[in-house]
Amino acid sequence: MTNEEIEYAIERIEHLERIFDEVQNSFKNDQNFLENKKMEVKVSLLTQYLESGQWLRDFELDEKGKFPSGLKRGILSEDGLYNLIADIEQAKRKKSGFIGKIRKIFGL
Repeated sequence: MTNEEIEYAIERIEHLERIFDEVQNSFKNDQNFLENKKMEVKVSLLTQYLESGQWLRDFELDEKGKFPSGLKRGILSEDGLYNLIADIEQAKRKKSGFIGKIRKIFGL
């Protein structure tokens, strides 16, 4: 891997790390998170990153010590991104399922 490719990977991780933090914070604190179209797009981007195999390639580079020690890399934790996406999907299912519909009808 060239230095240019590593620099590009670092830029990608920094960019996605900001999105990851924003989505995680919004999911925890915004009651209207599931209706927020901007967040929906960002979750989709994170999901694509994870499912495309790029996450794994970046993770392997990190394991090989190719990234600077000061690089914020929560997105590369083994379970962090996966768990966030799974939690969001579970919240969507709850909201669109029977209980969610009852809550909406009765304003709960």
